[in-house]
Amino acid sequence: MMLTSFTFHPWVAKMRDMQVSPRGLADDLTVIAIRPNHEERFRRAFEETMRYLHTIGAKPAPNKCFTFSSNTATRVRLAAHHWQQLQAKVKVVREVRDLGGHLSTSANLGGATLTCRMKRATAYCHRLACFPWTWEAKRKVVETLIYPLGLYGCEAAPINDAAMAKLNIAVAKAIGPYSHRSSTILSGLLLTPGRNLTPEFQVLNRSVGLLRRIITKHPRAQTLLKTIYAAYLSMDKPGTIDSNQQLRPKPPAPPAGQGSRAAWNQSATDLGPIGLLLSRLHYSAAYLQLDCIDLPNKLDVTSSKSVQWSIVLTIKAHPYIKFDVLNCPRQHLRRHVDDFVNDALSKVTAVARTVFKECGSIDKQTYFKALATHSPDLRNLLQRAHVQALWTDELQARCFEVEGDGLCKLCKQQIGSLLHPWTCPALKSFRESLDPQLAQLSPSNTPEHILLGIPNKLIAGNTGRLIETKQTNCDFREF
Repeated sequence: MMLTSFTFHPWVAKMRDMQVSPRGLADDLTVIAIRPNHEERFRRAFEETMRYLHTIGAKPAPNKCFTFSSNTATRVRLAAHHWQQLQAKVKVVREVRDLGGHLSTSANLGGATLTCRMKRATAYCHRLACFPWTWEAKRKVVETLIYPLGLYGCEAAPINDAAMAKLNIAVAKAIGPYSHRSSTILSGLLLTPGRNLTPEFQVLNRSVGLLRRIITKHPRAQTLLKTIYAAYLSMDKPGTIDSNQQLRPKPPAPPAGQGSRAAWNQSATDLGPIGLLLSRLHYSAAYLQLDCIDLPNKLDVTSSKSVQWSIVLTIKAHPYIKFDVLNCPRQHLRRHVDDFVNDALSKVTAVARTVFKECGSIDKQTYFKALATHSPDLRNLLQRAHVQALWTDELQARCFEVEGDGLCKLCKQQIGSLLHPWTCPALKSFRESLDPQLAQLSPSNTPEHILLGIPNKLIAGNTGRLIETKQTNCDFREF
């Protein structure tokens, strides 16, 4: 690599003299020309590059060379041009893999490279599900291998919904109990303590983290970001909000493959990484707000010049989530993103699953704290019920040929849901022997997700009983 750099050092100087931008990475040479007369300068630089390669003994292959342009007329002329040094024409591409990511030169962003990566990660995830490892080990593999492999470059490329849906299902099969009735959202939220393995969180966490990294390492990018955000704000792109506007509630989009996302689709206005981030925040019912603040007498260490202003990026979600992307502690950024993604996915689950219809935002901290008090075998059984992977006897008898008629063996009644033990007459004395107060709970007076064992977050400042029953005035215990 070092010897290659020495070999092409004269080429770099020659390209700069020709007023183009050279880039050399091992055997990958790129020449970029912008602004007026870009086509003429590029043609001269391309021919000079081929001449330099012939001089040092290299034999460039025409079928491995390509050109691209963001100008339609330039693309047409380059496609018809016959290069003298190559004695051939060179193909002109609109999209190509570049530096591991995907480069789009037309008005519409493409993500073919990212889609191929997600398909490859999905195949690996299906193989991982068949390994005789523990679920904890598989979850670590998903977090450290599957998602980094499949989502590399997602910050700057659109994601194919079909590929994302297949990856989501493959991850749910690998990290815990799964059936055709289970919820992939709940599998990502409730199976790994302190982690969120839903692809929606993984994509947003990578996008927000990369934006913070770019602004921190390159402070001059603040001016460009301010210009881009102002352009999106002027076109009233969903996901943007002015400092004078009131935070409005909006429904989150369903995950890929679990419902129509046409009402949230803003791909026509996604012109780059910032547009993609705004659309993804819009999917999670969140906003990105950019404000400018004055910084008198502050010195930029990179340029030794005084800085007059700086930007503040704030992500907001109705009604109470708000955090500063650039100034919050680095170790808290992941948790902040998890908060509003968890809130959005909880709302989607409340619409899709009747058991969670009265559930607000799932309180994962309380949930995992309570789950840790049980044995590993009981935890696995509870989590299978929590992700809706269990089938009742009645449902199995309705869909398959099984022994029995789907009736409860104790009371001989139909088992309508997993909450039947709370209402079974044969278990009444057993429930009262365990706790007389909890024995009075039933689906008629208590939210079903509470009976299932999944708590929801409480609004700060809320006092009184956790559950107010409809039929009795019993003083129930708090969690």
